[in-house]
Amino acid sequence: MSEFTPIIVAIIAGLFGQPIVELISSCVKRNLKNIRNADAIIKTLKNSETDFIKNFILPDIKERCFHMQTGVRTNENSIGKLVEFKKSLGGNYTWNHIKIAKKYLKFDNQGVEIKLSRFDKAFCNIIFIIGLLFLTVVLIGLIYFSQFETRNLKAALVTMFALVVSMLVGYFFIKEISSIIVARGLERRINALK
Repeated sequence: MSEFTPIIVAIIAGLFGQPIVELISSCVKRNLKNIRNADAIIKTLKNSETDFIKNFILPDIKERCFHMQTGVRTNENSIGKLVEFKKSLGGNYTWNHIKIAKKYLKFDNQGVEIKLSRFDKAFCNIIFIIGLLFLTVVLIGLIYFSQFETRNLKAALVTMFALVVSMLVGYFFIKEISSIIVARGLERRINALK
């Protein structure tokens, strides 16, 4: 099996590497184009003052610009609260952290606070352990099966397939709880600042 491992790894890297780079590049280009378009729209609308523009168009433009700059979708009233929340976090916390943890952010009159239930925290711990178990199975499987020399391609492919599926399941379990993990980090930071 050890002679097939580099070939399989190279095939997987070749299939998934280039499309991901192209996807990231196209997203960056689209965001830059959206920023240029929003700039032109704002300049055009500043010349005309009506209730429709003030009550609908300008708030929508503010929300879209905020989303383009930060990646966080929110309404006009919450923009200031989110900016203050990010300032209060300080450190290395970015808009991406806030975007990931957004479903656990609660807005009130005073600002933004993080609401994680005991169930969320317990769920996070359990899923994290299960994900680590799947990833550990992959590591142990790779170490164990690398000891044997196999001449049977079918057995090697079945083994590698099982290990890749275990790795993906572990990854997706841990990815599923990433918002809770980030929210817990934000919560710890806020509590440390108080």
